[in-house]
Amino acid sequence: MGIHAFRNAHKQKLATAYGFNENLKKDIIENVKQIIKRQNNEAKFFSSEGKRLEKEYKNIVESLEKLKKNYLTQSKECDITGTEYENIIHNHELSAEKKMKIFQKY
Repeated sequence: MGIHAFRNAHKQKLATAYGFNENLKKDIIENVKQIIKRQNNEAKFFSSEGKRLEKEYKNIVESLEKLKKNYLTQSKECDITGTEYENIIHNHELSAEKKMKIFQKY
């Protein structure tokens, strides 16, 4: 085999390798790049959505804590007022008229 034949065979193998490389790049590497890009976009979306949901969850918990505190305060005040009413009602020293005047103040 002469140098020209060797060179031509080498060029042909090089062209085949180059074509294979281009096909590989086009068919696989570009698709993988698109998949990775899509996954990054989805990851960003889920990350921001997760942060939004976490913030919403914290706001709900905070709101529930305020409502619970308000409920307990109101419940305590109601118990105190109820006890005061019972004391007034069962106070035999007060006339019915005085009891009504006291109730009207509340």
